Amino acid sequence: MEIKVRLSQVGVVAAFILLWQLLPTYNIVNRYILVPFTQVIASYPELMNPANPVVPGGLLFQLQATLFEVAVAFGLSATIGVVVGFLLGHYRLVGSIYEPLLYLFYAVPGAVLYPPIFLLFGVGVQSKIAIALILGLFPMIINTATGVRNVKHSYIKLANSLGVKGSQMMTKVVIPAAAPYIMSGLRLSLSFVLVGVIFGELIASTQGLGWAIESASNTFHIDMMYALILVVVLVALLLLLILTAVERRLIRYA
Repeated sequence: MEIKVRLSQVGVVAAFILLWQLLPTYNIVNRYILVPFTQVIASYPELMNPANPVVPGGLLFQLQATLFEVAVAFGLSATIGVVVGFLLGHYRLVGSIYEPLLYLFYAVPGAVLYPPIFLLFGVGVQSKIAIALILGLFPMIINTATGVRNVKHSYIKLANSLGVKGSQMMTKVVIPAAAPYIMSGLRLSLSFVLVGVIFGELIASTQGLGWAIESASNTFHIDMMYALILVVVLVALLLLLILTAVERRLIRYA
């Protein structure tokens, strides 16, 4: 069954790449809009060159800048989100007071945050981390609070009967039981963080993959633009695969 699924996934990707190659090759789609896949792949050696005038510093430098912003923002959103989510989920009074406000802020479109954040932090690394942190924080808090709140009362009673108290209750019962919700929050948080960083780099930045995509687009290097977009897709896929592998181990433990 799993082999069939994997083969189907490979088939879909192969069909997509073939269509990508054929559409511009036979002028079904204008080459100023879409270039052949082989041309996109052929642009990577030039992108890797640190002296590339379109992407100064080269692809690795821009990738490093984006990964740093994503790592810091995701680490902060995950840590703060778990702590705040636990407080909201475990203490009913705290949850009833602050959770409605949380949902109110969560309903605000993230795009409206960009202008004040850029005014406050400028166009440097700090603004992208701040935006991504805010976007990634809400799903992390909400999922953690939901997970803690939905821990079966029978687990708590059984742990109490066995003499489990205080911090042990949290580490050995509540957190493992809430692990599926926490991992779901991590996946959502990572997605929002990545979107926040890339979009922030596209709007106003001096480095990063988003800025490099904008630079290639503005100079009509369409092959490089798509090559950089592919890198973003692969980075997102790799990070989600890592989280999925971690989740499988944690859920088995939980």
